[in-house]
Amino acid sequence: MFFEQKYRIQVRDTRKSTKATNKGFLGLMEDIASLHSSKVGFGIYDIPKTNLTWLLLGWKLKVFSRPQIEDMVYIKTWSRKIEKYYAYRDFEVHDEKGNLLAVATSKWILINTKDRKVTKVEDYIAEAYESETTCNAYKDEELDKLKIPDDYDSVLEYKLSRRDIDLYNHMHNLYYLDLAYEALPEEVYETENEFNNIRITYKREIKKDSEIKCMYKKLENKHVVVIRSKDGKTLHSTVEMW
Repeated sequence: MFFEQKYRIQVRDTRKSTKATNKGFLGLMEDIASLHSSKVGFGIYDIPKTNLTWLLLGWKLKVFSRPQIEDMVYIKTWSRKIEKYYAYRDFEVHDEKGNLLAVATSKWILINTKDRKVTKVEDYIAEAYESETTCNAYKDEELDKLKIPDDYDSVLEYKLSRRDIDLYNHMHNLYYLDLAYEALPEEVYETENEFNNIRITYKREIKKDSEIKCMYKKLENKHVVVIRSKDGKTLHSTVEMW
């Protein structure tokens, strides 16, 4: 089942120019994914009945062209496949003329909200999404494991505050990308255009008042930010930008 929605690019979807940012793209994709789940009976407002919610494990985004403020875009999403505990969702973004602006893929697990444990995606849930198993936004690519650098060029420390926390009582998924940009060296942040390729993996949630460190390393052509607890023992996320 394909699910489509149109959106107008707003000022909040931009950063240093009038063009949509990576966070802007991912925010729209997050929104349409939520709408799709609501349509098939497993959305936010269904949680009191189902005791189930989806937890995001990773993003992969590729941008070909960036729409500007007030431009209309059309986003299509679909369940690509569901395998026992994991669900894969893909996205395409088009402009009004049908030109492909961006593609993305994502990986999710299903959580039982009563005990906060991972639960199997039962057949009746998978059937509700009607996966499009022959349609891949990234062809045959999967969300492969990201490499963790052995050393780092710089480290940024950060303490979470109330504004970082979402309705699930942890740091919102998109704010990890904000942290990654904040960890970039000033010369990279100021001179690089918006990166057209983004990878984010989520390993362990970050809760309010947590103290973390964002460790930056440039590996070949990629800018890598690893987010860990302040003591370094817990890996929270890895972000790649290029």
